[in-house]
Amino acid sequence: MPADDFIRTHWSRLTFSPSIPSRPQENRRINPKRMRRAIRKEAREGIGTKAQQALKLQQEQRKRDHKATAKENRERDAPRRFLLRREKSPPIAPSCATFSDTLPIFPFSPKKKLSLPM
Repeated sequence: MPADDFIRTHWSRLTFSPSIPSRPQENRRINPKRMRRAIRKEAREGIGTKAQQALKLQQEQRKRDHKATAKENRERDAPRRFLLRREKSPPIAPSCATFSDTLPIFPFSPKKKLSLPM
């Protein structure tokens, strides 16, 4: 069978999710109000087969792993990116005194209001 050959040849690369505990079947009568509450809760959580739930757990695990790896890479590359930004940025003026010399001189104080003749 082709599926059996595939499993035998690729067994080492297959990943398996953690097992999901199954709910025990109860044969007793459940209070109708309690049953309605349980049905609403399942509808919120999402109803699916055990296989679908296992796939969802596996996807969430991969997502957490990817986020952790991406964060490590980002933190590892942060100093290098910082140095690249520093190299690309324009040079900083040598002192602030030269900048203040280029400002225009106003004949009035900026705090006082100007009164214009009418």
